[in-house]
Amino acid sequence: MGEFRLELREDGQLQITIDSGADTAPVLDASAVSRLIEALGAIRAAMNPQVATECPARQKVEALLDPCWYVELELMQENPTLNIRDDRYGWLHYVIPKPEAKKLGEFLTQLASQSPAPPRGKAN
Repeated sequence: MGEFRLELREDGQLQITIDSGADTAPVLDASAVSRLIEALGAIRAAMNPQVATECPARQKVEALLDPCWYVELELMQENPTLNIRDDRYGWLHYVIPKPEAKKLGEFLTQLASQSPAPPRGKAN
C-alpha cells in the first residue's frame, strides 16, 4: 500500500506526493483510496475558487439511484443527521438544522405526492 502526502501550496495549487516504497508506480488499496478521497475533499474545501453555493439548475449529473440512507439525531443540538452511502465516496454525513429539515421534508412530501411531470421536450 502506498503512502501519500497532500500539500496545498501558497499559490493555491495542490501538490501530491505518493511513495510506494518501490521503484514501481504506486498501488493503493481500497483503504488508501478512501483516505486519499477524504484528504482531497478536505483540501478542496480550503481552495479557491470555493464550490458554488448555488446548485446549477438543470445540469447533467451522474446521480446514484436509490442510495442507502438513514437519519439519526446528532448529540449536541439533536438536529437530524442525514447519512447517505455513495459507492464513490463512502458514507456522507449532513447535519441539517431542524427548520431546514422541516422544509426539506415538506418539499419531498410535496414532490412524492405529485403526478409525474410530462417528459421534457414533448407536447402534452
